[in-house]
Amino acid sequence: MINKAMGQAEYEAFKAKLREWMEAHPEEYAAFEESMNTRDMAGCQAVLLQAIALIPQYRKLTAAKANEGLFNHVNEIEQAAQDNDLARKLIGECEQPVAGSPVPAMLCWLYFGKSFERMVEHCEELRRTPELGYFQKITMSATIRLLIARSIKLGLRTREEWKAHREAMRLAESDQVLDWAMEESSSDKNDSKRKPGRPGATRSLTEMFAPTVSRPEELRRKIGTYLLTRHTQTDIARLKIALEELRYLTLPIPIKPFRDALQEEYGREIRIVHERGIQEAYSRLTEPLLAGKSVRDRGPEAVAIREIKDFLSETNSFNSSE
Repeated sequence: MINKAMGQAEYEAFKAKLREWMEAHPEEYAAFEESMNTRDMAGCQAVLLQAIALIPQYRKLTAAKANEGLFNHVNEIEQAAQDNDLARKLIGECEQPVAGSPVPAMLCWLYFGKSFERMVEHCEELRRTPELGYFQKITMSATIRLLIARSIKLGLRTREEWKAHREAMRLAESDQVLDWAMEESSSDKNDSKRKPGRPGATRSLTEMFAPTVSRPEELRRKIGTYLLTRHTQTDIARLKIALEELRYLTLPIPIKPFRDALQEEYGREIRIVHERGIQEAYSRLTEPLLAGKSVRDRGPEAVAIREIKDFLSETNSFNSSE
């Protein structure tokens, strides 16, 4: 909705400002994200109250929408948001934030956090609540479908990412977690085996940076900030492509040592996914298309990778002048 109220350049600048706010207010953002992760849905209630304050008829419209059953759009709510100039109000609160306002953290969470995943999970938990009747369960089902469809349409998620998240949710509900954990441990153990006479030569992340990177510590910090909110297999594949296109890496670097370097650098705070998933995502993104292009050069993927490149290279280039 906000992107519709702006030109593309203005929209990209707005998202860059959100990232700056996020970096400057890590504790405030972390507190908001934690509130959205709790089962009591305290954060969701705060967002709902904010929506009602910005769109007075919001509660009435959502109630009417729920009565439709398996709805597949929220055009009426979007129109009300437009009529109430919601986008400009949100932008204004970000540019001139009021003390205690949740808006900056909320927008950062929506754009850069696991917002869609958490909302889908909350809806699924509600849908499975025994006390709910069919009416509420139908509403939750429709909401889940709409959230997933909208996230894909906006280019904020891919179908592959939703499939992976669905499997993670199924695993969490199953009795197979121990088997899965042991399988992962076995894979890690096998991957760490060395052939006789060929000791492994591991490199740290900064050792993988190209010699022209003049500020390796700053680049390392930027990568860490990115991974705090973007660490799926596709996120990491996009990160590697962005670093390669910026010529920040000594080429070529295979997926496994790159993933291992990220694990060594950030593994205490961030769960770095297995290299198999990263390799699959990387192969998909670099799959050739017509006219010499690849998947990464088209549509939402091109936009996502460009955003990463802008974030990694903003303020000043890390490359020393030639």
